[in-house]
Amino acid sequence: MKIRLISIFGILGLSLQAAVLTQTDTDYLVFDATQFDSTSGGWTQLSDTVTSPSLAGDVMVYADTNGIDAAASNASAAADTDKLNYVLDFISSGDYYLFVHIQAEFSGAGENDSMFIPSSSDWGGAADEISNTMGASSSNAYEWVRLSNTATARGAGVEGTSTINVNLYNVNATQAIGGNNVGFSIAGRENDLQLDRIVFHKDASVSATTLDSLQAIPEPSTMALLGIAFVALLYARRKR
Repeated sequence: MKIRLISIFGILGLSLQAAVLTQTDTDYLVFDATQFDSTSGGWTQLSDTVTSPSLAGDVMVYADTNGIDAAASNASAAADTDKLNYVLDFISSGDYYLFVHIQAEFSGAGENDSMFIPSSSDWGGAADEISNTMGASSSNAYEWVRLSNTATARGAGVEGTSTINVNLYNVNATQAIGGNNVGFSIAGRENDLQLDRIVFHKDASVSATTLDSLQAIPEPSTMALLGIAFVALLYARRKR
């Protein structure tokens, strides 16, 4: 029994390191910015301290020593340097709108509120489409911003974006088969942008209240602990 427990815990240990974020609802995929698979620098995980609290608690803050990491245009070479990389496992095909929960410092003319994201047809490619997330209405407050399709009406409490080339992220039938993962990257552009939560949603007009209520995918460590507790319970029952 001891050997079996060790092997089970070994499996659980591997799951602890897994960073694939699997969709749990056919209409949306929700995850925290801190649930990245890898990062190539420029980003720091910090506890949120602003007056308008984050949803996740810990957030990812961009702070490159260059301040603005690229010119005010698409620049894949610069955008590829400081990235947060995510591995997504969709279970439902279709078109998805991209929403982010962010806080911008507004510490000058640049307003520190832009980032790079992949083009809508470039799953797993370079984060080279500039997104000026203008519309976040106040400093030190987290708000939802829709980065997809500026022409479509937004839901209540959701801000827009002034400069974006991305329309919709399409997940095809092959990508929606379990285990066929897609990559997604966000790259830093301006200092002090705080990234809290990311949502891919099929509804363009979903409200901020609804987005707030969506539960992020559990951390792998949480799943591992639940698994350990389950194994321990089974072991205790067998000993009776």
